[in-house]
Amino acid sequence: MVRIHTQKMRKKRSEKPAMEAAEQIKDALKKYGYQLFLDTPTNQIFCIVSNDVMKKIAQDVEFGFWEKYDETHSVIRFATSWATTMEDTQKLIQILEKNK
Repeated sequence: MVRIHTQKMRKKRSEKPAMEAAEQIKDALKKYGYQLFLDTPTNQIFCIVSNDVMKKIAQDVEFGFWEKYDETHSVIRFATSWATTMEDTQKLIQILEKNK
C-alpha cells in the first residue's frame, strides 16, 4: 500500500521534500491526462478521476475523497509530507500511469 501521508506522520520537518514530491505527482497527473481540480502551491494535490479509477487505485493507494464532481467522477486529494519517500512517489506515479 502506497502511503503518501497520514495524520500519524505529522511532525515538524523540512517542507522541501514534500513540495518536490507534490510537484512530481502533479506533473505525472498532467502527463497521463488526469485533470487537476485545484492547482495549489502546496503539498496537497486535488484531481478529478472517474469513479472506476478511484476504486482501482484505492486498492493500492491511500488518498482522501474530497467531493463528488459529477455522476461518474470524484475529486480526490493526495497529500505529501516530510515522510513521503521518492520510492512512494514513484510507486504512486506508476499506479496512476497504469490506471489512466
